[in-house]
Amino acid sequence: YKLNESVKKLPASITKIITAAAVLEAFPPGTKLKTQLWTNGEITGAGKNKTLKGNVILKAGGDPSFVSESMWYLVNVFTREEIQKIEGDIWVDDSLFDALRFDPSRQKERVDRAYDAPTSAMSFNWNSVNVFIRPGEKVGSPAKVFVDPINDYIRLLGKVETTSAKTEVAIDRDESSKFEGDDIKVSGSISKNSNEVTVFKNVTKPDIWAGSNLKAFLAQRGIQVTGKVINAKLPASAKLVAESESKPIEHILAD
Repeated sequence: YKLNESVKKLPASITKIITAAAVLEAFPPGTKLKTQLWTNGEITGAGKNKTLKGNVILKAGGDPSFVSESMWYLVNVFTREEIQKIEGDIWVDDSLFDALRFDPSRQKERVDRAYDAPTSAMSFNWNSVNVFIRPGEKVGSPAKVFVDPINDYIRLLGKVETTSAKTEVAIDRDESSKFEGDDIKVSGSISKNSNEVTVFKNVTKPDIWAGSNLKAFLAQRGIQVTGKVINAKLPASAKLVAESESKPIEHILAD
């Protein structure tokens, strides 16, 4: 049977079969990918004054299934170091992969939808963020807009109004912004009787995105980080503190 056999077409999602075959040839079933947390510097004080005068390093292992639960696990293990304050930065080492975020074979026009997320050795929550919108208490009042997970990387701009008419909501990333993270602009209106509106947006800097979430997760456990999030390689003098293993490679492929 033949149909349009000479017509060139984009293979689209069927390329996942070729990718899966290549992965299994390089990594046999049972292989697990590791994401690590390291520290570098001097620890001073004790008790509530125990301080790391140095940096925390998030070392990427190429795990595409690294999500909030994985990050929370790393942070929970880190708390057993009993460090209360980090006088330094959070480094993200994603050097396992190159810095090419979008392969040239992909479409030239970029969009901010989750399915067009950039590629990185350090992937967190599929390099995407969730935006939720709910109607306000009454018509004319501002709608309730939530970002999950919430951290310093995402800055929410604009507003949505609660209306008696139909829902017309726009959620776009501000591509002209000079902000170090991503600015997401919301506008329009949501019906008073509408269900929650959910939109998934990708991020532009997966390394900084992951580090910012690590910083936010540490803050939730009462651990203050005074510095910023940067991309930097793991130093030879660093100490391994925590390690998160992925599911076996065949399970990641199935997902």
